[in-house]
Amino acid sequence: MFVHRARRVVGWVADVSPGPLSRDQWATVRFMLPRGRRGVMAVPFRYGRLEVGDAVEILYDPAHPVDARRATLFVLWRTTLIAAVAAVGFFAAGISRAPE
Repeated sequence: MFVHRARRVVGWVADVSPGPLSRDQWATVRFMLPRGRRGVMAVPFRYGRLEVGDAVEILYDPAHPVDARRATLFVLWRTTLIAAVAAVGFFAAGISRAPE
């Protein structure tokens, strides 16, 4: 699982450009990898949330540094959230079919 093997670093927003929708933008985020290597990734976000120079927390796979993601709540808890929603769905289905 990505989150368990990922390393956490802080990157910075180097550039901001418009996205396909008027309220969306893309940020080019640069971050440092071990041994002085540099990483670059594009991060989508809603208009006005990031500016050039802002710090952004990044997770990257040490074996494949091109696999980098912004460390957001959803990225960190995605598997748990999906499992919880599925469990609630199964529970609700089980209750609705329970004999009276």
